[in-house]
Amino acid sequence: MMRDRRFRERFVREFRMMAAVDHPHVVPVYAVGGSGEHMFAVMPYVRGGDLRSVLDAHGPLPLAAAVAVTGQIADALDHVHALGIVHRDVNPRNILLAGTDGAKALLTDFGLAVDTRGGATAPLAPGAGTPGYSAPEQAAGGPVDHRADVYSLARVALSCLTGAVPDADGRFPDRDAARLLRSRPDLPARVAEAFARATSADPRERFGSCGAFAASWRSGHRRAVRPVGA
Repeated sequence: MMRDRRFRERFVREFRMMAAVDHPHVVPVYAVGGSGEHMFAVMPYVRGGDLRSVLDAHGPLPLAAAVAVTGQIADALDHVHALGIVHRDVNPRNILLAGTDGAKALLTDFGLAVDTRGGATAPLAPGAGTPGYSAPEQAAGGPVDHRADVYSLARVALSCLTGAVPDADGRFPDRDAARLLRSRPDLPARVAEAFARATSADPRERFGSCGAFAASWRSGHRRAVRPVGA
């Protein structure tokens, strides 16, 4: 596999893109290189687990933890977008929760990310990404911009708040976010509206940034994060 030139090019592109991102909520890459058929990337060991594993083991996150995770990843994505990069695979498997209490969320895996600064980019093949979290335009193989990541982040936040994750076909147990969110009486009434906007089928109707989505429902809930496994 390592002798496959295209694989090597993808490997180097992914990790160099990550290395160019300096943000406290993106897993850092210290070095990328290789010799012959051997390639390497130097990254820190993140003690903890990925968000999907936590949701599978413990169910929904406490509200404060869901707010914190969403806000931290939103900050990371807005920084990435400012650099001209669209992640295109924001999902719970690609979010690590560092430390014993999982209080720090880290975005990782830029394997599908694209640098848009060079102009138009080739769309992904239909179905590329993670079913249930990919925006409709991406799932259809169409062109995407940062608003596809807004959609994906909203789906991640929905999983955080309800514990619901897609089945093998990418379907949530209930496609209506408002009904899923009724399982959380501790949520502000505006949350369902925020999710409906962020996951609109029309990218033009979504929030203009991940931070705007996170801010739309997290105000009033800025308190200490409880352990995500509590």
